[in-house]
Amino acid sequence: MKVKVAVVGTGVAGLQTLREILREGHSAKAFEISDDIGGVWRQNYVGASLQGDKASWALPEFPWPQGSDLTAYPPRAEVQAYLRAYASHFDLLKHISFNTAVTGLRRSEATGKWTVTCKKAGLGSASEEFDWVAVCTGSACYPRLPAWAKQPQGYQGTIIHSRQCTDTSIAAGKHVLVIGGGKSALDAAENASKVARQTTLLARTAHWAIPRFLLHVVPQNIPFFSRLGAALWEPYYTASRLHTLIFAILRPMIMLLWMGLASLVRLQLGTSGHARPKRTFAKDMLGFDGMSTDGTFYKLCRSGKIAYEVGEVASLNHDGITTKDGQTIKADLIICATGFNRDDAKLLGEKERAALDLREDGSWLYREMLPANLPGIAFIGASTVLSMALFTAVQAKWLAAVMSGRLQLPSPAEMEHDVAALRKWKRRVYTASPQRATHIHLHLQAYLDQVMGDLGVNPKRKSNALLEWLDPILPADYRQLFIS
Repeated sequence: MKVKVAVVGTGVAGLQTLREILREGHSAKAFEISDDIGGVWRQNYVGASLQGDKASWALPEFPWPQGSDLTAYPPRAEVQAYLRAYASHFDLLKHISFNTAVTGLRRSEATGKWTVTCKKAGLGSASEEFDWVAVCTGSACYPRLPAWAKQPQGYQGTIIHSRQCTDTSIAAGKHVLVIGGGKSALDAAENASKVARQTTLLARTAHWAIPRFLLHVVPQNIPFFSRLGAALWEPYYTASRLHTLIFAILRPMIMLLWMGLASLVRLQLGTSGHARPKRTFAKDMLGFDGMSTDGTFYKLCRSGKIAYEVGEVASLNHDGITTKDGQTIKADLIICATGFNRDDAKLLGEKERAALDLREDGSWLYREMLPANLPGIAFIGASTVLSMALFTAVQAKWLAAVMSGRLQLPSPAEMEHDVAALRKWKRRVYTASPQRATHIHLHLQAYLDQVMGDLGVNPKRKSNALLEWLDPILPADYRQLFIS
């Protein structure tokens, strides 16, 4: 049975979903709010780049151009060019309605179909009916600003979100304060320090960063994204009792291993003072999205070009901020690298919102995609992983199989039961946050195995057992699934 599908967004998740749905023989139309594909790669802050290397972040059926250095971490513009080439190669552009904002998604109880309401630039609103909707706007769609930044009474400087830092000249000659402790905060501070009079980074807590090459030689994806590396983290919620028991027995040795690696990372990056994380390495990795670094930021901290402070903003002054512990920091420009809000309910009507499993720690979905009690809608690429291109490709493959009837879904009650088990596990393993429901990160291999099992595909993708355990997860390993 062929279905008609609406795809919202044309970043990496939207493009892969569009392609996989069309490959299954379905009818699909994608809606893109801007004039180009790419999502966060279309426009982002100066210095934005992949968190992983090209080998780890690739479209499985569309390798990087021949001769590419697969150990490189490409900048935003190169990733965008790669996505454009993908869209062109698979003739996807003709299926995309550009400059079209989706303003509403409503489901008919009578027909089970979805009405997509949209507004195209220069035209009025229009509606169209679909059998399925795939929301592919990701987790970095709506920039998040602290409450104090939204009402800057009396402050005489400028406050922007890190995504708006598309030109370093905005920081020239100024006292710059970057708020945040993640990858975008480190990048913003590093870029500002090139032209600013003084650059300060203020984080609530310092996080661990991973060198792109451990000991300057070993790619970071080998210890973190191989089966062996995955086995050193808390067993997934579907793990057998034997697996869980073995991990519990070996936990003290595993913790010693992570402590040793933490010492190595600290020595290699030279983290000191406030930039030195207080959390243990293992705890921070399980409660944070993770970030890779080439080490430049920490060199700038040691040289005094960047001042790293730990604290929270209590109030704005006319020329800066005061922290909760009473410290004042002068700032002509405040860059809020404070992440993004994910709002699965933003486009839905009241009835549809009520059917979502929305809680204080996020939206809980079956297989990280489907609301158990809201048929015909999927959220693709909304979780936090480093190998996003592989993650969304596999999700698109799974969703297309559901649409075609090759994969039969469990009943809503069975899906709810599975999600409840997942929620219980995540709340035990991951640190509390508004995005905990969508956190996968270091458990990507277990998730991929689960989805492969649903599809009836062998989850072991390497040529032999040794590589299966020691080689990192690579999109190239899954290529055959997307070309056969």
